[in-house]
Amino acid sequence: MPTVQSEVTRLERVLVKHARAAFPSDAAIDRQWQDLHYLARPDADRAAAEYDGFLELLTGSGVEVHCLATEETGGLDSIYVRDASIVCDQGVILCSMGKPQRAAEPAAHHATYRSSANCSRLASKS
Repeated sequence: MPTVQSEVTRLERVLVKHARAAFPSDAAIDRQWQDLHYLARPDADRAAAEYDGFLELLTGSGVEVHCLATEETGGLDSIYVRDASIVCDQGVILCSMGKPQRAAEPAAHHATYRSSANCSRLASKS
């Protein structure tokens, strides 16, 4: 099936990483946020609530959402999934990450593309 690489056409399918997966614990946030040059410490609860709303908008619009899992080698920046892989008609290009802290992200994308995981297991329990 051909893909469409566009910033303006209707979004049909997307790979995301939920804030709960990118920010798995307070300890992980405390270990990483300054080293990654964040301006402030992320608020995991607020980020998760906002991400739940974001996912509701996507799924409510008919978008097929695939979600990266929490992996031990991932970090806070792994929430930015667009950086680690590029989808094209011939397949997926796994990128070489600039920050050493993000070096393992392309392998996580590869595993997810193979399994086509979805976000239902990360949805809020409200």
